[in-house]
Amino acid sequence: MGDLLWSVITIGIVVGAGWLAFRMEPHYVSKDGRRMIVAGQLITPQGASLGRWRETKLRVTANGVVAEQRRMLRRRGSLFRVVSESEAPPRKKAVFVMRNIGEPNEVTDDALLTIRLPASSRGVALLREMLP
Repeated sequence: MGDLLWSVITIGIVVGAGWLAFRMEPHYVSKDGRRMIVAGQLITPQGASLGRWRETKLRVTANGVVAEQRRMLRRRGSLFRVVSESEAPPRKKAVFVMRNIGEPNEVTDDALLTIRLPASSRGVALLREMLP
């Protein structure tokens, strides 16, 4: 009976840790706010998803935002311009939409990139400054 109890407890801990790991999102902002790691997702202009949320590296430059996502063991990046901010983001989050202005994206030329980061992040203020 004791072995069965410990087996159930162990399985419960493993399942709980796995659930927690999938709920966490990547987030990092450098001290100057010009380099970030956030969650990003490609979408169509109509708002349909072109994939899942992925870890996205952002680098803010004078020309726009260079965004890189890892796909199939390769990093693919392009230059984006911040287009808008969501008016109704999830609780304690900020969501920005960016349009591809660099090289054509491998999924579609008119793809938009949606990025999600904590509302208290240093990067939010910098991205808001880049809004048209």
